[in-house]
Amino acid sequence: MNRRDFLKLAGITSLTIPFLKRKKVNNMTIQIDSLFGNGYQAASTGYVWGHTTSGLDLPVLGVVVGVSLFGSATVTSMQTSSIDNGRSFNFIRADTNGSYRSELWYISNLIVTSSGNPMDFFEVDVTFSASVPSVCGSVAYKYFGGVGSNNGATGTTTPTAEVVMLNNNINSILFSNFCIHSSAGSAPAGIDALRWNDFDDPSDNSGLGADYGPLVTAAYTPTYQTSGTPVWALSAVELVDYQDNSPAIIGM
Repeated sequence: MNRRDFLKLAGITSLTIPFLKRKKVNNMTIQIDSLFGNGYQAASTGYVWGHTTSGLDLPVLGVVVGVSLFGSATVTSMQTSSIDNGRSFNFIRADTNGSYRSELWYISNLIVTSSGNPMDFFEVDVTFSASVPSVCGSVAYKYFGGVGSNNGATGTTTPTAEVVMLNNNINSILFSNFCIHSSAGSAPAGIDALRWNDFDDPSDNSGLGADYGPLVTAAYTPTYQTSGTPVWALSAVELVDYQDNSPAIIGM
């Protein structure tokens, strides 16, 4: 029996096949597992923080890190610590406005183990090119298929700072990191979920991380409130649902 005859016999025609490709939100859509914001850090050339996850059996775990630097410095390396097999994070983008810099990094297929023993946390080890104040945060997502589009913006505008994100995939999540110098601090202006917001009163520096999704439309503009005379750098990235971009699973 050929394929055409089989489809007729089964009651499936070419008119019904496109329905099979429609993607719906389900329990395997990309979703947040856990987060960690390490607060405002005084001048340092880097540090290590621990991120606790929800458990040991996490399917297709990916992690995104946002870094806000308040000085003339960059991230020179980022990796999981030796207890997590020392894997390197992948650089996504950086946006710089004078001495203020926002960076985004990610890692996929993270296996939360130590010398073969399951654990429920991993560590992030970050090194800067110079000693500067900073804010960093990490968010772990289940069913993480990698990263898609990204964009950034810098400015001194008020009352909002925004970056346009177009042509994303339905069910993706948009993640953004916001580095700002302003006496009034800042907060997301839309319906984004705030993942961390760390402000240092003497220096008027703030670092924020937020996400939005899963997307129901292909375009969204991450937006933050600003006031006074701010200086800011904003970076955003699309986190792709693994149903759109199934990554190769380590060890398989």
